[in-house]
Amino acid sequence: MEQVNVISYKSSAVFLTENREVLENREAENSLLLGLAQLAVDQEKTGQEPLALGSWRVENEAGESVLLLFLSTKNLIIACGTSTPSKGALESAVAQLLNSDLPVSGMVGPRPLTDELAALWETRTSHQKTIAMNQRIYELRKVKRLPGMGRLIQAEPSMLPMAADWTFAFGSVTEGITRDEAEKLVQQGYDRKQLYFWELEGRIVSMAKAARPTTHSMTIGLVYTPPEHRNNGYASSCVAALSQQVLNQGFHYCVLYTDLSNPTSNHIYQDMGYVPVCDSVHYRFS
Repeated sequence: MEQVNVISYKSSAVFLTENREVLENREAENSLLLGLAQLAVDQEKTGQEPLALGSWRVENEAGESVLLLFLSTKNLIIACGTSTPSKGALESAVAQLLNSDLPVSGMVGPRPLTDELAALWETRTSHQKTIAMNQRIYELRKVKRLPGMGRLIQAEPSMLPMAADWTFAFGSVTEGITRDEAEKLVQQGYDRKQLYFWELEGRIVSMAKAARPTTHSMTIGLVYTPPEHRNNGYASSCVAALSQQVLNQGFHYCVLYTDLSNPTSNHIYQDMGYVPVCDSVHYRFS
């Protein structure tokens, strides 16, 4: 029988230090876990309310890392190791999660690995899984489509209530966040100088965020245009300009997650220069 070893971490800093090299072997694919782990490290240093509930590495009998898990307050984030995990490794991971007695309300990670782990979790716990979003991860190293009329501006304090409204609307169809969570997310984005808007003739018409820095990339997210301003290319201009700004700052590339149910946005991002890396899935459990 295969011998599997599961290492549990109490510190996000130790988890990230010991596993950064493995995660960065597929940095774009693992950008969510890398970015959240770094955020958890920063929170631990300042004594903030912890983002991380737990983190684990699963090793095969050769001592190779086959699976990395990071449980945030929202989801279990899944990453591949240097080798493909066996069914025994996946079962050991599920057993470890059950023994930890920590809440797993969702799972996010690359396919097909996350599908297999979610199916095992459903079987072992009787918690029914549903797909919150079928996703695709992209990376961009050169912006091929220039922004249209308007300009990219950084968020100012007077814009934060509007940004919270937009974030709440955005989150209601993705993460299901509350109004308080939206306000907190916007404030954090402002404090970290990550929140941007597209301005046209004095009007704020679209929003995006550059966050979760890793060694070589930042992730573009929170892309939102209110209904009255849609179908004018404002989000495309905002993302193109912000992506170029990230590259100008010295990052090698940008990462972006898309909803596969929206073929139009996927096409637009590819025209902009974003190249598919892999498919990902977000599950929720009830």
